[in-house]
Amino acid sequence: AMACGVPVVTTDAGDARAILGADADVVRVGDVAAIAARVDHWLAAGADARAAHGAALRERIARDFGLDAVARRHADYWRAMAAPSPSRAR
Repeated sequence: AMACGVPVVTTDAGDARAILGADADVVRVGDVAAIAARVDHWLAAGADARAAHGAALRERIARDFGLDAVARRHADYWRAMAAPSPSRAR
């Protein structure tokens, strides 16, 4: 949903909070009333507010989880793994 540029309401399971970031609409697992309240909020917020929030989420997912960002993190990881280790230098 983030990549589609729409507001996201999710539960605090797995890495949802870390992926969505500080402005996330994350509620406790099983809190149906909280999920409904956040969905109602976005339905009542109007198209402009939904579009602005969705655009911010889309920018975050592209910046932090797009192909370039993920490839860079993988390359950094493998460079670190291939670097000489003090414990292996003996």
